[in-house]
Amino acid sequence: MAEPRRSETIEDAATSVDQTVLIGLSAAVVSVAAERPRVLVVHRPGHGDALPFGTFDPIAHRTLESGLRDWVQEQTGLQLGYVEQLYTFGDRGRAAESEEGHRHVVSIGYLALTNPLAGDFNLPQTARFCPWYGFFPWEDWRAGRPAILDREIMPQLMAWAADSQGERAERAR
Repeated sequence: MAEPRRSETIEDAATSVDQTVLIGLSAAVVSVAAERPRVLVVHRPGHGDALPFGTFDPIAHRTLESGLRDWVQEQTGLQLGYVEQLYTFGDRGRAAESEEGHRHVVSIGYLALTNPLAGDFNLPQTARFCPWYGFFPWEDWRAGRPAILDREIMPQLMAWAADSQGERAERAR
């Protein structure tokens, strides 16, 4: 078996890779108005609403964050203030493959906080702020325990836990 080839420079390493890697940048742009959190979404025809998203271009973007800021401004008209990187996922199979089938996507997610009134009146028709709890109703404890916990989440968690206990007992035998 041949030894793996060691690259002398980063440029050598980049040209020796057979796979194209895309770096996807997404932003959860959050604002709080009247004590209600909301998140900025953009409408993508044929795909519905999504967080602002774009790919990093190492020629056009000096940094990952500058790429994110460019994409958000292009899609929503907002100039971001505070931005913090939250996560990076690079697992194969997390994103749909390109038509060529050779793309590997590394997803980098950011949190951006914005002034409650920032851009509300200047957003394009394809962008809007949506109630945060519309996406995460189990997190809304303002009026007490969210009903969705007992109605849907807890029964499914209990069933999952019971199934996994049965699987563990089966493996132990």
